[in-house]
Amino acid sequence: MKDHFLECGGDSLGMMRLAARVYQELSVDISIKEIFDHLELDSLCQLIQQKPQSPFARIRPQPFQNEYPASPAQHRIWILDQMDTTHTVYHISGGYEIKGLLDVDALTKAFQLLIQRHESLRTGFFYKDGQLKQVISQKTSFKINPIPLNGPEKTLKAIIVKSKALLQKAFDLSRPPLLKAYLFEIGPKHSVLVINIHHIISDGWSLQIFINELSICYQALTANQHPQLPEIHIQYKDYTLWQQQLLESNYGQKLKKFWHQELSGELSRIDFPT
Repeated sequence: MKDHFLECGGDSLGMMRLAARVYQELSVDISIKEIFDHLELDSLCQLIQQKPQSPFARIRPQPFQNEYPASPAQHRIWILDQMDTTHTVYHISGGYEIKGLLDVDALTKAFQLLIQRHESLRTGFFYKDGQLKQVISQKTSFKINPIPLNGPEKTLKAIIVKSKALLQKAFDLSRPPLLKAYLFEIGPKHSVLVINIHHIISDGWSLQIFINELSICYQALTANQHPQLPEIHIQYKDYTLWQQQLLESNYGQKLKKFWHQELSGELSRIDFPT
């Protein structure tokens, strides 16, 4: 019970997962700051026992529409992207070394299956009547970009240099998928896959889910099997509509009024827990 969250490998993403799971399973709402303040397991358990329960608000799937409002988080990222279309601060990327024979066709099909599975990977953004909208395409094309290498370039160090240049390429946020994949072949049984995805449709947590599902799909396809993935009950657009309704409710208006008052006048210095 004296185990320390950070010493056990926990990080900020792990804290988000923990807070979400506690709320879902126990109907107890704990903040990231509270987890920071109670990093030992017994202390965190005492905190959870002391806090009151609050009903778990389930998000319901919504019917198909031609367009949906963007979430406030997406709107913020879109504005910053429009201010400087050359920056890549909102690109999320990862490199994955693959040893063994690689079936590129199966890997491409695995990507395509996940693009159809997750609506966010088929979502583009545009401005209409003063509002940012997200549009989900029914289908979108995708291919893995093979990057040729000459002899001296067939090293991980050289691939990192090449990858940095490729990852600087901007996304057109109106044209899904906001996902790119590059494949470097070092040898017949040695490859590196580099994935780049825009933060407006993803984050570190969802990228980990994507990579895990990509591996499941690839292994199933190479074995001539149908991938076994958990059922998706809601998509991001369902959350966006739920959030919009919440912000427009009496509760949302109270929150808005509170933060207007809280942030009015001179702001004090912020001390981030480290």
